[in-house]
Amino acid sequence: MQAGRHRLLLNQIAGLLNRGKKIMKGQIWSVRAAGFNDGGKNNGTLRLLNEDHVFIKCLKYKVLISRVFIMLCGVLMGQALLAQAMATIDRAGTAYPVPPSTTNRMFFLQRTPNTNTIACDLNVGSNGQVNAKNPLTTYWLRYGDSPKGEKKELNFVQRHFAYGLNIKQRGSGKYEFWFVSYKKYHMYLLQTKDGKWRVYGKINDKLTVLGSIFIYINGGTLWNPHVDYVELRGKDLSSGKEEVQRLTDVKKDPDEGHNKEG
Repeated sequence: MQAGRHRLLLNQIAGLLNRGKKIMKGQIWSVRAAGFNDGGKNNGTLRLLNEDHVFIKCLKYKVLISRVFIMLCGVLMGQALLAQAMATIDRAGTAYPVPPSTTNRMFFLQRTPNTNTIACDLNVGSNGQVNAKNPLTTYWLRYGDSPKGEKKELNFVQRHFAYGLNIKQRGSGKYEFWFVSYKKYHMYLLQTKDGKWRVYGKINDKLTVLGSIFIYINGGTLWNPHVDYVELRGKDLSSGKEEVQRLTDVKKDPDEGHNKEG
């Protein structure tokens, strides 16, 4: 889809270049014709001066269009190279893009059947402070629509029944939270001594800095998808090594092991 738009744009620019050439030839021809019909007065000099003037104007026009064409080609090639150079991670045999790290990026979530990604970021206000009531925010990075992963807000159903978060404050700079669609796995947002925020979760019974979550959906419906497994990835706090664990017991039993306060 993206490649089709690029080809269409290049074809339009190429057409514009050809049109410029035709205009240039037409204007020079009209000057020549006018020169031959001036009654013979100063015919050769007038014709040459007019031709040079028009030729220079058209040449500048052609050079300008050529520069625009080259610049746009560079931009399109740069986007293609960026998409190719972006780091990927293998998810069930498919290469998923790894979103670039940002100051406020805590972790990201991906799932079948496409590469669209849920980003989970710190919710920082214009004053630079984390929102105490809602310290985290989730939204789409639409890699399935564009290699750049354009940002898009979750809709009502997605936020309240799938990818939104339930967050409970457990003290100053301490929060416990979970996804509204899966309450069994709890994560913790904590502010470290150096002022940085991290999301922590247990993987293989080890405390880790959470990096990503992947949900493998195998059929089902919108309201009751069949989830084969949930894959967790994070770095062990002690060793720094990556830990990976697949949760296969993901049947709906949201309140098992937790009270109403989470």
